[in-house]
Amino acid sequence: MEWNFKEVLVEKLNHLLEQQRIYWKQRSKIRWVKDGDARTKLFHANATIKHRNNLIAQLQKDNGEIVHNHAEKEVIL
Repeated sequence: MEWNFKEVLVEKLNHLLEQQRIYWKQRSKIRWVKDGDARTKLFHANATIKHRNNLIAQLQKDNGEIVHNHAEKEVIL
């Protein structure tokens, strides 16, 4: 009986955590729509994060050499 009770509690906890994740995801979308493109700190922070995620900082050549220069990365690609 305890095992079943524990299983029910775990399922309920997982359901509540999923509901909380959905809530915060929706809230962040609403905030972005409301304040996002108004040249606020939020907008600039998100733009900076997006830029950093899209940046290829370095590439490795076939011989193992690490390349940081944009022109050399362009040649490799």
